[in-house]
Amino acid sequence: MHEMSIAQAIIDNLEEEQRIRGFRRITRVEIRLGEFSNIVPESLSFCFDASKAGTIAADAELHLTIISLQGACTDCGKVVELREDYFLCPHCGSFQVAVLSGEELDLVSIDVE
Repeated sequence: MHEMSIAQAIIDNLEEEQRIRGFRRITRVEIRLGEFSNIVPESLSFCFDASKAGTIAADAELHLTIISLQGACTDCGKVVELREDYFLCPHCGSFQVAVLSGEELDLVSIDVE
């Protein structure tokens, strides 16, 4: 389960921010997670909760915003919602689609005291 190592990396980043900025605790963590990131949101939440005990984020709530998989067709120029099993433009049928979003794993914000 690679979500555990991701959760631990998030905690490590939060602790580094605490060392730099000197806040006492974190109450909320907001993450943007692409639906094509190969990360299971429920697993990440579980692993975050398991990893935060005894850390600066022990009381933090994790909020995940799921970002849809979108692409731009290089043939017709349309921005389209994509399916995970294939990247086909629903407007012109082209497979020449560049991914625009849906692969994110971004730490967006933290609420601190």
